Amino acid sequence: MQVLFFDRNNDEIIYINKTYQGIRAIGVSVLVAISGSLFINGALSPLTRPPGTISSQCLPIYIENIGQGKHDSDTDAYDSEGSNVSKSEWKLLYNLAKDEDGFLQKDTKAVEQNGVPLYSYTQKAEQATASG
Repeated sequence: MQVLFFDRNNDEIIYINKTYQGIRAIGVSVLVAISGSLFINGALSPLTRPPGTISSQCLPIYIENIGQGKHDSDTDAYDSEGSNVSKSEWKLLYNLAKDEDGFLQKDTKAVEQNGVPLYSYTQKAEQATASG
């Protein structure tokens, strides 16, 4: 997933509650979202914290330092700026956004290229929930 998807207020810091909201927005259960956000922020917060800053209980991930979160055994699913460079995101996107015939709409590719593939999906899901 694109890192910026989780930065819902565009302040370039992803607090644990933003990670939780992003995970929930794609339809993951509450328990998995809690566990996932604790794991993700717990692992990345200390690595992305700017030098000289004090650690926080909110476990912020600093987007400007996201490259510091890469490690030797990294799968290279993301580059040092947090952009997806593998097919794993497309598999997730396909499973979430395919239509009833198993196809992705043409605009899905354009949205992915702009770095916000999940915004489109979550907006459609929210509209469907509200109308039905």
